[in-house]
Amino acid sequence: MALLPFIVNEILDPLNTPQRPAVRYCPYLLKRSNSNSVQNGLNSQNEVLSIHNTKDGFKANLDVQQFQPEELSVRMVDDYVVVEGKHEERKDAHGFVSRQFQRRYKLPKDVDPDTVTSALSTDGVLTIFGPKKQPVPLADVNERIVPVIQTREPAIKKH
Repeated sequence: MALLPFIVNEILDPLNTPQRPAVRYCPYLLKRSNSNSVQNGLNSQNEVLSIHNTKDGFKANLDVQQFQPEELSVRMVDDYVVVEGKHEERKDAHGFVSRQFQRRYKLPKDVDPDTVTSALSTDGVLTIFGPKKQPVPLADVNERIVPVIQTREPAIKKH
């Protein structure tokens, strides 16, 4: 029963095995290496570093250092932010690797999907930000004055 989480992790995350062959035989190394890399600030795989929904807005930080900017896309689909990354096979320190991922984030109701932005830092962190919707000021409300016209006649006429 104790091996079940390791087996499920290997099935659900096939990117670990090609990068680190030792993980197949010693899965505890994977957990240890991830905790060390989180302490260093960046993960060696595409992982979410943080997701916050604060009074200012929605913010997600994603480690995408294995991808070039042109290999990433961020798009809005209804109330979801969809982040995709894909690169063809390339040589790395352990041989050849190709990667692909997709993540979806449901925007909170108080975030306007039209205002979502993304930025890629030089160290490979993709930041997605959506500010909170601002209350509509009264001046921007579609308002018009309806004049009161005096008819100089009674509303109910006596016959």
